[in-house]
Amino acid sequence: MELLYSHRCPAQVLRLANATLALNRMLAGGKSDKSIYTEINIPQEACEGEVEWISKADFEKKSQDIQRSPNRAYITPVVTPEMIDKYGALVFKPSEIRGFEFKEIVLLDFFSQPIFYEINRIVAKLSTEHKEKKNRAKAGEAESKYRSDFNELHIALTRTLYKLTVVQDETRLGALLGPLKKVTLQRFGLQPQIPLEADPVYNDSHWYAQIDKMLQHGQIDIAQRIFDTSIKGENKGNFAQYQQRNTPLPQPSSSSRLLTTPEKAIVPVKKPNPFPKGAITISPAPIVEKKQPPACAPVVNSEEVFVGQLFTNFSPNNMQIAFAHPRAKAYLFDIK
Repeated sequence: MELLYSHRCPAQVLRLANATLALNRMLAGGKSDKSIYTEINIPQEACEGEVEWISKADFEKKSQDIQRSPNRAYITPVVTPEMIDKYGALVFKPSEIRGFEFKEIVLLDFFSQPIFYEINRIVAKLSTEHKEKKNRAKAGEAESKYRSDFNELHIALTRTLYKLTVVQDETRLGALLGPLKKVTLQRFGLQPQIPLEADPVYNDSHWYAQIDKMLQHGQIDIAQRIFDTSIKGENKGNFAQYQQRNTPLPQPSSSSRLLTTPEKAIVPVKKPNPFPKGAITISPAPIVEKKQPPACAPVVNSEEVFVGQLFTNFSPNNMQIAFAHPRAKAYLFDIK
């Protein structure tokens, strides 16, 4: 099973993401579930993008000359106040950046978590044949303890629109990072790289765009962090007022609205009195209903009754009487 095409991420980043999916399968001894995907398809129109691997020391030197940008976000397992002071407000944990996209993502010391040192030891021991397995693992044999860590890694990798910078020392992580790094150095003749534009001088309007995006996704703490560290204009320090003015109201769906909106009580409308107190009114003449005379009962003569009884009690004898009896003939044939 394959994921749908991703038209957002550059090709190099998608190859790296696919390599992590393969690594997860390898650790599990195959696909641990039918719903686990094997790879993300890379569209031909995808740009190559850029993945840079850099040591922590080199990045610290480089970052001194880089201004803070609303287009660059940092992802790290643990966010500390020291990181925010050094890199700015756009420092996220993987769970916080889900659903957001930036032109550049910096992965800060992400593989230094103890779980990845354990994975590195396992990878170093596994054979090449085992690494290439793509079958589904047998029931009860799939290793799922690393699934959440790889999910976070996958989210972190695929938040970028163009460039990914991996800041990581490879000490004691060579078996894990070596194959991943090799994947990003391959070129497949896709669209040429689109270099990142030189960072302009950012003003408050650039940061307000990010603040509004965070408010729309309910990330109020991060929105306030961006506001407090980046806004320099007249609204500086007035986040509560800005939030109240710019937080969008939740719009329930039509189905939920039917379930949650209380029914309004029907209040009878009191019509105004056309004849207020003290006004001179002319009473209309009463309508006299004409009484119809009672219907008269039909007059039935004795001959009619006599013939009616003969035909009601139909028999050959009564038929002879009807045509032979003087009273019956007088009624039937109008004989006087």
